[in-house]
Amino acid sequence: MTRISSFSTVLLAICALGACSTAPEAGAAGPVQAVESQSAAGKQAVAAAGVGGAETSAVAGRGGAGRGGASVSGIAGADGPRAVGGAGAAGSVVAQAGVGAAGTQAGAPAAAGAAGQSAAAGSAGGAAGAAASSTAIVHEPLSLDGCRFSNEGTQPPAAVDRDDYQSLQGYLKPASEFGIDAEYAWTIPGGTGKNVTITDIEYATWNLDHEDLRGTRICFAQNGSGTPYDFSDDHGSGVIGVMVSNNNGFGMKGVAHDASLLVINHSNDAQSFAEAIASAIREAMKRLHPGDVILIEANTDGQNGVVEQERPVYDAIVEAVAAGLIVLETAGNGGANLDNATFFGDSGAIFVGGGTSAKNMTPLAAMNLNYGARIDLQGWGQNVASLGRGRLNGDFTAACNNLAEPGDVSNANAPDCSDVSYRDNFSGTSSAGPIVTSSAALISSIAQERGYLMTSQEVRELLKKTGTPQGGSTARNIGSLPNLRAAIEAMRK
Repeated sequence: MTRISSFSTVLLAICALGACSTAPEAGAAGPVQAVESQSAAGKQAVAAAGVGGAETSAVAGRGGAGRGGASVSGIAGADGPRAVGGAGAAGSVVAQAGVGAAGTQAGAPAAAGAAGQSAAAGSAGGAAGAAASSTAIVHEPLSLDGCRFSNEGTQPPAAVDRDDYQSLQGYLKPASEFGIDAEYAWTIPGGTGKNVTITDIEYATWNLDHEDLRGTRICFAQNGSGTPYDFSDDHGSGVIGVMVSNNNGFGMKGVAHDASLLVINHSNDAQSFAEAIASAIREAMKRLHPGDVILIEANTDGQNGVVEQERPVYDAIVEAVAAGLIVLETAGNGGANLDNATFFGDSGAIFVGGGTSAKNMTPLAAMNLNYGARIDLQGWGQNVASLGRGRLNGDFTAACNNLAEPGDVSNANAPDCSDVSYRDNFSGTSSAGPIVTSSAALISSIAQERGYLMTSQEVRELLKKTGTPQGGSTARNIGSLPNLRAAIEAMRK
């Protein structure tokens, strides 16, 4: 495994070690190069936000005829582009669950609230609304086409002498212990995340060769033609470790350990920061299904703002939410009051703040991170156990950075310590983001197991309504901590 080149001119802030320190969540400007999302069959044109949010296929004249065409289920054919949902609670064009306004197929024009049309059958019966069904919604697997890195099919080490650190993952515990009660969710059908793909959009700082990820279905999809920024850190390893670490009896146990994982770099040396994040979101949209989840681990203005304050990013998020995806954004670590910030409107995304852990004298209380009425939910902003360099098994040197270069599927050049590193001090909204994102993923997976989809807004309101209230003073609002037991009990059966 070799490193992706670092670019020291970009400044960022990260909370990878103990207290928050400078690291990757601020943007870097570069020459603007808009990269249009492209499927294996041709380019896709994305509808304007608020009009229908649907994608038209290559048949519509943007990339020539797609060899596979669009399928009647809203999932890509052999080589064709994928049709995604329309306005509101978008969903698939099959009639099985009636999951919102369906997307168009084979180039048929989209209309807000209208059912999608199939070139083969003329029309499909996806009715508006989220009517429940007793049949689980079954998606085709995460598309790996074009992925530069994947450990799909690999197995956990046959015999490892490693410690089991799950007891240090206090955020998995019940609400009475100031956790999200993931352990209860795992007992519910769909409650391990098996029906969703989670996307992590951030700097390219993942070690996808880590021993605790082997056997997890992972895809790295490079965003843009420029070289990804990485900053020689393992921020991404910490994020995905919280979400999808394997259930293998050692190391960590991810909140959504049966979910698939898609990772996409949001910054590179050929795009501006805002354009790169927007194109990363659209890159994810090509591969995801309604009900899947996107986490954006990035911030603007030196950690004082959220990414959707940039218009291109806001527009892309609106499109993703309209397509039935659940989108989350980290609120940032700058200590800023977001009530003073300017927003374009409610994108439908979930804003995540960071609060104190169960180890603190006042759990779930505001920290010196961003706050404000717009923050919806909080995760632990300190003492988070996950993957990455840390004190659990040694404080590794620079030679042990947890990085995976796109396309490098070999361990030949990787120092041994990089694949077996764990920590219990991941922090800031960086650690809070994956805790809340995993919670949203489990709710979506359970809903799909029960035969219906939930929109980003519905998941947001459910988790807010049923969450464990913020601790200490609420003068600096950071929202409640997800309580998965209460949320599941409040869901439709």
